[in-house]
Amino acid sequence: MKIKVVIDTNIIFSAILNPESRIGKIIINSTHHFQFYTCDFLKTELLKHRDKLLKFTKLNPQGLDELEFLLTKKSLLLTKTYCLKKL
Repeated sequence: MKIKVVIDTNIIFSAILNPESRIGKIIINSTHHFQFYTCDFLKTELLKHRDKLLKFTKLNPQGLDELEFLLTKKSLLLTKTYCLKKL
């Protein structure tokens, strides 16, 4: 049984800025232990701050896309409506 973990958008940003950090490694390498959940607004936030992420990570656009995919591919995106129903 996997442990359910909700990942805040800021945690994903931290992992993008430092994928070798403890949280980055956990998100990338521990998907067989955890089921990650995040809000669907994450994609909007990543696009909104894309230029800053490119600047601070020094990645090219393709590299940033690959890192974002790696960090989010195993996360289930939850809508606000779904979350409010569960409360």
